[in-house]
Amino acid sequence: MLKNGEWELIIANDPNDDYNLVAELNKGDEMLAYITGKGGKRKITWYKTSEDIDIPFDWFFEAMQIAKNRVS
Repeated sequence: MLKNGEWELIIANDPNDDYNLVAELNKGDEMLAYITGKGGKRKITWYKTSEDIDIPFDWFFEAMQIAKNRVS
């Protein structure tokens, strides 16, 4: 897990996908994105939000590097 104030990246197992690793990008209690790695191809699914959200780039870049290394 990587946490920066209200931002959080959680690496977990997906029970709906044979318990493969996935990553969730959250802001507070709201899930913003879901990162999977089926077949060795990483994919980010963004969820709609009621407002535009500014993500700190350096933190996001670090979170994506962690997800890349862990989610395959």
